[in-house]
Amino acid sequence: EHPQKILALEMGGNNPLVVYRASDLDATAYLILLSAYITSGQRCTCARRLILVEDAHTEQLLARLKRAIEKIRIGYWNESPEPFYGTVINAAAGRRIQHEAAQLAAQGADVLAELQPLRGNDALLSPGLLDVTGLEGVSDEEVFGPLLCIRRVKNFDDAIREANNTRYGLSAGLLSDDSQAWQRFIHEI
Repeated sequence: EHPQKILALEMGGNNPLVVYRASDLDATAYLILLSAYITSGQRCTCARRLILVEDAHTEQLLARLKRAIEKIRIGYWNESPEPFYGTVINAAAGRRIQHEAAQLAAQGADVLAELQPLRGNDALLSPGLLDVTGLEGVSDEEVFGPLLCIRRVKNFDDAIREANNTRYGLSAGLLSDDSQAWQRFIHEI
């Protein structure tokens, strides 16, 4: 009865971003960075899980992604130049995100970029990048902040299976040069 009103629902998610046969590694790293860390990772559509179909370029991509993460400007809203992102919603949320990252590291995750508080502020966090490949029992809960977990897989079948390994279904992404993969992804995700 009120078409002028917009209803937006924050549904939560543990969203996958799959990388398969993406040849432009700089663009791929940039898009991963945007998908995972924009607005401090506080969008329900942010990538939470990076699923990499391993190939000859995987390590180069990760090296570029790590370098890009190191260059992210993090700060407060009123700083100049303007930061890429700022604080998470509050210090309590920041501590929960830090706890999740520490738990994954304690379980054996390979820490590629350490998520930690900056400037003594638990709400101002550096971006975390953890490789959780091979870890069992990784929670399917959404971590609403700048934390991205990597899973390496052998082929596109495994990538689809891993992407669908969640009880959520809010969003998913595919970075690929392979148009057949896009069509398959649309139908199977």
